[in-house]
Amino acid sequence: MYYKALYQLNDVVLGLVFLIGSFLFFSDSTVFSGTVLFVIGSIQMTIRPLIAFFHDLHLARYHQKQQKLNK
Repeated sequence: MYYKALYQLNDVVLGLVFLIGSFLFFSDSTVFSGTVLFVIGSIQMTIRPLIAFFHDLHLARYHQKQQKLNK
């Protein structure tokens, strides 16, 4: 449950970062800020699969422990 919530929270923030960054590109004076938000959004897109990877790793370790206990 924790990983799913973390994944979804990251997706919501990611969407907001890209949306705000897009609006900042409408004005020449805010293009730099928009670019910074796009870089942050790109970093968040890299975090998404890492959250899924750590969730899978956590589940694998849990199942390994369960198998050892059942022997």
